[in-house]
This record gives sequence, C-alpha cells and structure tokens, in this order.
Amino acid sequence: MSNSRIIHLADFGGANIEGTTSQSVSHTAQVARPLTDGAVIPTTAHLMSESASFSVDTIDLGAALGAVGTLGSQQTSVVVYDAELGAGGAKTSGSVHTSHTLANAYVLPNSITASHKQVARMTCSAIGYSTDGSSPISTSTSAALPSLSGSPKAYGLGAVEVNGTTISKKVSISVDFGLQTRSDQHDDNIADGTVVVIQALPMITITTLDTGVAATIGRALAGDGTNGCEVWFYQRSGTGFLSGSNHVKISAANGIFTPQGVTGGIRQYSFKFEATGGLTHAVDAAAPS
Repeated sequence: MSNSRIIHLADFGGANIEGTTSQSVSHTAQVARPLTDGAVIPTTAHLMSESASFSVDTIDLGAALGAVGTLGSQQTSVVVYDAELGAGGAKTSGSVHTSHTLANAYVLPNSITASHKQVARMTCSAIGYSTDGSSPISTSTSAALPSLSGSPKAYGLGAVEVNGTTISKKVSISVDFGLQTRSDQHDDNIADGTVVVIQALPMITITTLDTGVAATIGRALAGDGTNGCEVWFYQRSGTGFLSGSNHVKISAANGIFTPQGVTGGIRQYSFKFEATGGLTHAVDAAAPS
C-alpha cells in the first residue's frame, strides 16, 4: 500500500530550486467523440491534443531568477517530485518516490510578491512541449530524491527608487513579468511543439504609507532612462537582513509610473511602473547606499 507523498525541490534543467512552498502538475487531454450517421451515442473516440505544465512557488528568489531570468529559459528537463513519507512523517530513503518530468519545457517567471513582515515568494511555470509528437510528460515511480541543502535563501521587502529617489515606508512590492507564450501547432500533432515568448509587458506595483508620493507620480511620470524603477528584495539572515552583495534587484530604466490611488483606514498609496525595453535583474546585488 502506497504511503502519502509531499513536495520536494524542483529541478529546472539541472538547477535545483529549493525553498518551494507549492508545486502543481497540470496534465490534460482533449478527446473527440464524433456523432455520426444519425447516432446519439458516439461509437469512436480519438485523442486530439495533450498538454502538460508545472507551477512552482519558491522563497529562493535568487535561485529561481538565476535559472530562468526575466524572460524565461528553454530547458531540456524540468522535474518535480512527490516524496513518499515513511513512519513518523520523514521522507523515505531509496528510489521509491514519484517524479514528473517535462523532457522539453520553457520555464517562465510569473511574479514576485513581497509584503511587510512576510517572506517574499516567486512563482514560475514550466510549459512542456514535444519535439517529435510524443507525450511531453513522463512519470516514474522509482525516483531517488535529490539532496537538499537544508538552508534555502529567503528574501523580504527591500528598497525602492523612482528615478533615483528613495521611496520610504513601503508595505508591498509586486513584479508581474507579463509574459505570454505560444506553442507551435501543426501537422495534427497531438502534443504542441516549441514554445516561444510572443509578448513581454512587465509591470511593477508598489504600495507605501507615504501618501505624499502621489505628488511625485502625479498623473504620470516617465522613467528617466537611467534609473527608472528599481526595486530590491533583501536576503534575510534569520534575525534581520544580510549586509553586502546578497540581494535581488529588478529594474527598468524606461517606462511610465502611474497612480493607483489611496486606500485604507491607515492610508496607503499605490502606484505602478509599466516598463518598456524589458526588465533587468541582478542576483547577489548590493543594497543602495
């Protein structure tokens, strides 16, 4: 009788992503059952399409960004695990676990969210595809688990600068990478072919207790082409934040800041930056001076 299973790390093309807080596997198929010759009950069924994708949330922003960047990356193997539990709730040793593998996938960064007194999280998705029409996903019931370091990096709310000016009293930062993809579909192949990015419309949203920032943003404020919008996610030390070059930075020099309004009993002002020219990122970046 099989024991219960829980998540383990995710493998993005050989890069182990630890600190995962949730993983999901989507594997769907479409079947056609034509009604022919006046029949009301179908007599044949045909597999028409199949798709597979993973969603992974992690607190290790640096590892995830290092693996996929801000535009995503093509990977020849993406794996998630269902770790079997033994007596007392410990993961069982040996090759007794379940693994789900996308032999070919495009891995996308979806979003990063950080809020006051919360651990920041990043969501990624892996879209499987086939190079020969075969199934994009396979499952093994005899997998061994990759080793965990036991100390995934964690990050929190960091600094924000608007055209080089520091914004104080932040309560949240969110980054939406704004990626849209398309898969090759042709020759009546059941599985889709190569995945490509067809649109990147990134947006950064910031909320602060300093409602006076509304005067800075106004109806709209253009990025200055040098600094623009810069946000940091500081790496946590356990009792605070690390010093030195240990943080994650995301920035865009060009775009437009626009207001989102003031809300709440304790007043909060939100604004967003819609970037042009794409986002840049740095892992192990220094905090602003």
